[in-house]
Amino acid sequence: MPLPEETKEELRKVTLSPELREDLLQVRALSMRVIDVDSYCAFVTFFNEFIDHRARPFRPMQDKDMRL
Repeated sequence: MPLPEETKEELRKVTLSPELREDLLQVRALSMRVIDVDSYCAFVTFFNEFIDHRARPFRPMQDKDMRL
């Protein structure tokens, strides 16, 4: 389904905006940085509490042939 001409024009205006360029540069900078594992674990723990996700009990991984 082709886009209407007014929608195309709106998209052209948005792509030329400096705000969009700045936002994309910030997103790229965030994706290029090294993630702190402790911060990630704290975030995931908080998020699981936020969505009321029950933690599963820990089960040791056991296999006959564990190779890396």
